[in-house]
Amino acid sequence: MIRKVILSIVILVLIPRCDTIKKMLPTKNFSVDVPENWFIYAEPHNDFVLSPVFFKKKRRRENKADVYFISYEIKSDNCKCKTIDDVLNFQISKYNKYYHLFKYELIENKHPKYGKIYIIKYSKNKNTTRIVVLIKNKGKQYLLRFSSLNKYYDTYVKDLAEMITSFKVKELPIK
Repeated sequence: MIRKVILSIVILVLIPRCDTIKKMLPTKNFSVDVPENWFIYAEPHNDFVLSPVFFKKKRRRENKADVYFISYEIKSDNCKCKTIDDVLNFQISKYNKYYHLFKYELIENKHPKYGKIYIIKYSKNKNTTRIVVLIKNKGKQYLLRFSSLNKYYDTYVKDLAEMITSFKVKELPIK
């Protein structure tokens, strides 16, 4: 009986606050605000992937409208990526090797915290558009890759813009 009363109190206290809880991507080195109409799932090749709730019950949601978050440090003798421009050149050279006659649209933008960022927009095939966002901060490169079927692109690209703006590298405490 006491457990039921305590559970009832906990539920009453939490329910009014549920709409104010902010979903954030659960990662150790960066955070991003997740729109309400998106959910987070684990994927074998990436730590976390975001996808619109609309696709949650679909059997195959790959490439319908997903955002992949990747952070990495380029450790290569071929690339001394000290600037965001170096990261861009390195990434474009990788795509040129992977895609025959790689065609893309390049957008230079400004992140509120990290300054200049690059957005590479290209078609994976005739049905799919991809956007790769390149962000650099203190020696690390961050890739946010949005992949969407063209018929969903306009619906979800606005959410991507909000995620890019909310992207923050978690600063380690100074000891």
